[in-house]
Amino acid sequence: ALIMDVTRSNTGPQIFLTRTHPMFMEKLFVQEVPEIYEGTVEIKGVAREPGFRAKIAVYSRDEKIDPVGACVGMKGARVQTIVRELGNERIDIVQWNPDLDSFITRALTPANVIKLIHVPDTRRTVVIISDDNLALAIGKNGQNVKLAAELGQRNLDAFGENEWNEKDDETKAKITSPSSADLNQNKGMR
Repeated sequence: ALIMDVTRSNTGPQIFLTRTHPMFMEKLFVQEVPEIYEGTVEIKGVAREPGFRAKIAVYSRDEKIDPVGACVGMKGARVQTIVRELGNERIDIVQWNPDLDSFITRALTPANVIKLIHVPDTRRTVVIISDDNLALAIGKNGQNVKLAAELGQRNLDAFGENEWNEKDDETKAKITSPSSADLNQNKGMR
């Protein structure tokens, strides 16, 4: 478990533990992957729905080291140790990329992303996905797209290719322009 907080009370100190916080999974990777512990591979982000699914973004400072391969380990040994510790939670390891389009596309893998439209002055992105991959991109109960959005620190609106193409230009413009709610939310993030 991860110690989240220690408080003093009349009965003595109280220690609050967690196994659901994303940092718990991060610390398991630090413990299990020597390249992360040494600092060669860096964890750029973690998104979790505890007990079900998680995504972790990793980056290598050394071009010769594959950060995803280092986390997976030989025959999946490293990641399987973590999966077992988390009660068979499914973990997607994504290679982080400073290019937001590439990173979001990787985070939505295995879906085939056709186009990304970033809404100006907001943290929202419209994602167009091939129709046969739309269910994969969204995932069970929306988990995949939700975790990818959390990992990329964006709000992702996913549309199937046919659904997007059937929309008229006015509707597309409305979807890809910032709304007053987006602008107010963006002000609060600064």
